[in-house]
Amino acid sequence: MSFDLYFCRKDGNNLDFSAIKAWAETYHPFEIGDAQLSYHNDATGVYFSLDFESPEQTDQGESPVPADIPYSGLSFNLNFIRPSFFAFEAMPIVADLANRFGLSILDPQRDGNSQPGEVNAQTLIESWQKSNRWAVSAYPDTGGSLPPRMRPDKSLFLWQYSTSKSELEGVCGENLFVPRLFPFRGKASSTAEISVVCGEGVWMVVPPCDWVIVMRKKKRAFRAPENETVAISRETFDVVTAEWLKPFEWRIPEFKLIPREAVERVAKALWAVERRLSKDEFETLPFDGFIDVEAEQT
Repeated sequence: MSFDLYFCRKDGNNLDFSAIKAWAETYHPFEIGDAQLSYHNDATGVYFSLDFESPEQTDQGESPVPADIPYSGLSFNLNFIRPSFFAFEAMPIVADLANRFGLSILDPQRDGNSQPGEVNAQTLIESWQKSNRWAVSAYPDTGGSLPPRMRPDKSLFLWQYSTSKSELEGVCGENLFVPRLFPFRGKASSTAEISVVCGEGVWMVVPPCDWVIVMRKKKRAFRAPENETVAISRETFDVVTAEWLKPFEWRIPEFKLIPREAVERVAKALWAVERRLSKDEFETLPFDGFIDVEAEQT
């Protein structure tokens, strides 16, 4: 199931796809093909596609728009059953493309909408959100199993942090580690939460999160060290590290710092925690592996 948009020409002139490719080069996550632009942002996990077919190649009997509408041949596709930030990131890019090239958009998901309209990113976001809620509600009826659900405010924070991580890295410099955040699920739970990885002996900032994944090399006699991984709740993490953790001031509040001089003591304290999840009891999720809306009751 996917959300589709169709770009229409206002002036009747054919669309120059080579100019669209040149525009796409200003957005680094685009992979540019002969007739497709594939967007994939490794930092946020957001992806979507733009596909082009010249009007001469499109048989009017198969055209996705009514015959009286000057279709440009360019279409947009974004999957459903995804976190809301997929639309938050994608739709401003769609709006920029349309406005840059003087295109209108036909949105077949909108009730009674058979004519292209002026482009507004917020309107497109709301249209996708409405359709996404419908898809989430309908998916179980198809025999599918919904992915874990994350609270909307946490999902938004995950995306905002992921988009601004490089900025924070510039503030911290080369030596102070700025970690990624990952969607997380305890295998006994249907709730998606946020986790951060804390390596042994690492001087790092600690963003707000629900779980801390602790990693170390476990020494073994006459054999190579083995990676050992456990997960500790953030509440437990804060308690056992309270003696050493320091506030870290940034524009996003509630960050902490593991001081350089305390990294070994923090690591030792974390591995002494008994209330923790083993590696077999949790999983990190892909950024498209959870939702942040509830299925509507029918």
